[in-house]
Amino acid sequence: MEYKEALNYIHGLTDYERPRTEALSAANFDLRRMHSLLRVVGDPHKSPSRASGRRPITVHVGGTKGKGSTCAMIASVLTASGYRTGFFSSPHLITFRERIRVDNELISQEEVASLVDYLKPIVEEMNQKAEWGRITTFELMTCMAFCHFNNKQVDAQVLEVGLGGRLDSTNVVNADVTVITPISLDHTDILGSTIEAIAGEKAGIIKEDDTVIMAPQPEEASKVIIKVAKEKNARVVDVEKELSWSHGESDLKEQHVSIEVGKSAYKFRVPLLGEFQAENAATAIAALEVLRTKKEMSGITSQSISQGMGQVSWPGRLQVLSEKPIWVVDGAHNPASASRLRESLESYFSYDRLLLILAIYADKDVYGIIEALKPIASCAVLTMTKNARSVDPNTLAEAFSEDNIDVYIAPNVLDAIETARQIAADSDLICATGSLSLAGEIIQEFTGEPGDE
Repeated sequence: MEYKEALNYIHGLTDYERPRTEALSAANFDLRRMHSLLRVVGDPHKSPSRASGRRPITVHVGGTKGKGSTCAMIASVLTASGYRTGFFSSPHLITFRERIRVDNELISQEEVASLVDYLKPIVEEMNQKAEWGRITTFELMTCMAFCHFNNKQVDAQVLEVGLGGRLDSTNVVNADVTVITPISLDHTDILGSTIEAIAGEKAGIIKEDDTVIMAPQPEEASKVIIKVAKEKNARVVDVEKELSWSHGESDLKEQHVSIEVGKSAYKFRVPLLGEFQAENAATAIAALEVLRTKKEMSGITSQSISQGMGQVSWPGRLQVLSEKPIWVVDGAHNPASASRLRESLESYFSYDRLLLILAIYADKDVYGIIEALKPIASCAVLTMTKNARSVDPNTLAEAFSEDNIDVYIAPNVLDAIETARQIAADSDLICATGSLSLAGEIIQEFTGEPGDE
């Protein structure tokens, strides 16, 4: 099987990341499918390594905001500490291969094709019976990640929850540490319309006798997480109460962060901008502090933490692509993330005018995202990405109808880039945001990095 053929098969299954006609509910997600699929392939997520004789140390990370960055930080530190580390994340910016990596090396095209070759007949047989429904795209991806990590004999695996938590296909693991990053309103059509309802779904990854790292949360969310943890006899590390952090000097490429937890103090640089990244770093440190108490994780040291944080790579999040004018891309796709982006743009950059390039998915709070960004915008270039979920830019324009903001319509991302270049002066800042697909397409245009198409 060729790589493109493998991708077509993966996305040819039921894919809830793509436009859908039917409403989703808990009935669409059944963990019995995932358990059954993994059982057939030998439960790779908990198979012992031939080298160490033990299963991989597992970090499971859910939440709404910052979970990808937090995962990337933890994985980078584990690699710097000498542990072979698998990292499963979603979605991707440019290539599917970003979702499955070991020690920050993307799974190869050949490995993707080989895994699909192996798993396809198993999936087809299960889908014929469809005892608990048909295997979905994300379930196959998750199984591929576990198989790849097992093939590579990883010492540790860092897993980012795809959607929600309770019924997410990653929720088949018994993690050594569970992390819940900040919760806000997102995917309300599936997870619920209140912070409490969404927190209940996210907290579904907490297991019996677990250790839970709880990032700073709205009060409604923290109450739910603490309640669920108590029911599961799980220990909660409250990052807001038990750690302190601050960010220091920064430039367009990195910032310096200081974190204190108990008797430990860390100072390091991290090549990710935004005050929220200091908070994510504190959450990651809290998880690493728990892992350090395990004898098999004694390689995590102050030095490896500083080294790993300094080497972390997580593109598309307040990423500076060029200067004069400054080009920034960010994947903010809900109002809470857009508000944080606005604060960071005001704090980290100096500019005369701010030009927005916006492309937003139809299932997101379009008006909420735009309202969060309007106060700092001089003009807006509205476009749509290759992702079919993108809202027509003329529809986006309606949100600007009563504002003194110049609006330009671009039918695609390449035209949006050219329009922004014509409008902007060297002293301006251009920020492209609203979806990770927009960030990915612009990064691809700037870097020439080949994607999957």
